[in-house]
Amino acid sequence: QGVILAYDNAYRIGQAIVADGEDNYLRARAAALKAMDCINEAVDQGRIFLTRFERDTLDSTYKTYEQLPDDSRKFIKTCIKRYGRKVKEHDIKQYSLEM
Repeated sequence: QGVILAYDNAYRIGQAIVADGEDNYLRARAAALKAMDCINEAVDQGRIFLTRFERDTLDSTYKTYEQLPDDSRKFIKTCIKRYGRKVKEHDIKQYSLEM
C-alpha cells in the first residue's frame, strides 16, 4: 500500500488514468498497469521485498492485464459471454453497458 500511496506514485497513476480520456475500462486498466510498474520499480530498487508467492502473483496479474483488449466493448462482450454461460439468470438488459 505504501508504494501506491506514495505521492509520486499516486501522481503517476493519476496521470495514467487521465491519459485514457473518458473510457472507464481503459482508465482502470492503465491505472492497474501503472500501479504494478510502481511496485516492480520499488522491488528493483530494493525499497520493498516481495515473497515468491507475491512475485509470481504480480507477474501473472501483469501479464493478464497486458493481454486485455484495448477496446472496452470487446472486453464487455467477452465478459458477458463467459458470465452468461455460468449464470442462467444473467440479464444484460439490467446493466447500462454500451456494446
